[in-house]
Amino acid sequence: MFNKVKQKIGEQIDEFQQKREEQKRLEKAAAEAKARAERERIRLEKEVLMALSDKALMVEAVMALRNLNSRLDTLETQHADLKSQIESLQWDVDMLPREEK
Repeated sequence: MFNKVKQKIGEQIDEFQQKREEQKRLEKAAAEAKARAERERIRLEKEVLMALSDKALMVEAVMALRNLNSRLDTLETQHADLKSQIESLQWDVDMLPREEK
């Protein structure tokens, strides 16, 4: 009976290891596919940019900078909001009654 239990546990361990290896293989394949797609996107974007004239490249650069500036403004606003929330929480914690030792 002990051998049957031991064998069953061994089978379950082997099954778990096989499932884990399969999961790792699938994760690796997904990561490789994502990397390939990103490389292809970059290649296509590079081809588009290489085909543009100097004036068109400047327009693209200005648009990209405006987009980055807009994102920076959003991040700064979010940072200020989070900082305000942290300060409010800190004030609330400071107002909690302290235990005397």
